[in-house]
Amino acid sequence: MMINVDLLVYVKGEAKNSFGWFGPTEFRIIGIIFSIVMFFMPVKYYDIYGYLVTQYDIVVLVLSVLMFLILISEIVKNGIRLNKEDTKDW
Repeated sequence: MMINVDLLVYVKGEAKNSFGWFGPTEFRIIGIIFSIVMFFMPVKYYDIYGYLVTQYDIVVLVLSVLMFLILISEIVKNGIRLNKEDTKDW
């Protein structure tokens, strides 16, 4: 995600640290709340195809996939926008 931010800073001169509706502060607040909930909840184990995973493993997997999809959508959106600005005078 930071490479995408660095590209926009270099090309457009704008520093945007938020992706979608969430910025760094929102992600920190969500992480703090998640850590507090993890501390007080008992760990549950699930057997998925012979692998033992916890509810936290599942949440981290889902969050990782969501962040990856947000990154891909931002890259495509910025790529289309930068291509339009680059080729507008052709």
